Amino acid sequence: MSLNAVVYTKRREMLGKNHPDTLLSLNNYALLCLNHEQYQEGFELLYEAYHEAKELYSDGHPVLLGIKDNLAYAYSFFGELEDALELQREVYN
Repeated sequence: MSLNAVVYTKRREMLGKNHPDTLLSLNNYALLCLNHEQYQEGFELLYEAYHEAKELYSDGHPVLLGIKDNLAYAYSFFGELEDALELQREVYN
């Protein structure tokens, strides 16, 4: 288990799944998965982080925008370029 996975798991246990620090740890863990070619796991973790962040933050919040941008990046690994582009437009417009 990676250090990012351990940090995410501990923060989730101690702070709850919807705490901002937990969401950032989940985002970081997902990016690590993507960087190690564990695309499905990384995508699923980012998808979860995005939907949990939507419950906490307004549309323009920097944390939500960062997670959304990373989710767009994950979509590109599956050839879902329209979905990726749509999310990136939301982030950068």
